[in-house]
Amino acid sequence: MKKYYHKFRKHITHHAHKAIKQKSTPHSIALSFAIGTFIAVFPTFFLGLFIVFGLMIFYKKLNKIAAIAGLAFWNFIMMIPVYYLSYNIGRLLFNSDTETTIRAGGYELIEVLKIRPFSFNNVFNFLKQNIILLQQYFIGNTILAILLSCLSYLVIKRAVVVYRENKEKKKLKLRKINKKLS
Repeated sequence: MKKYYHKFRKHITHHAHKAIKQKSTPHSIALSFAIGTFIAVFPTFFLGLFIVFGLMIFYKKLNKIAAIAGLAFWNFIMMIPVYYLSYNIGRLLFNSDTETTIRAGGYELIEVLKIRPFSFNNVFNFLKQNIILLQQYFIGNTILAILLSCLSYLVIKRAVVVYRENKEKKKLKLRKINKKLS
């Protein structure tokens, strides 16, 4: 497990360094990461990667590595707390005291998960029966996606600026050492 973690960390840091070293501005890198974050957190239902690729085609200044990194950061493990928070923020905004149970055809979630043949009628019935839950989730998720995108923009922009400043300081230090040695 430890070996896998180090390999994964090395892979992520390699791509992060690659994104920072590109000739993009800190604003462009941070904005691209924030866009990837928004798309990942917003309920795009596994279409996020296609949306990011579509944006890359139309917006050439979008930092591709940073946008995909923002999307990748919010992986399945991170999404569980995001979904939970989204629903609870929506409940708070709608002043809902009781938790809504997902229902379909009069059955609770456990029954819904049993395999049933797909039909649009079943989907419409599910949506109709769960409209309050979906509304609370969607509003809460929109707010959370905006907040996390703004926060990620600020954090990533600051990290890029600090990284580049440290890199520049190291270069100056090396130049001074080389001058003294010459």
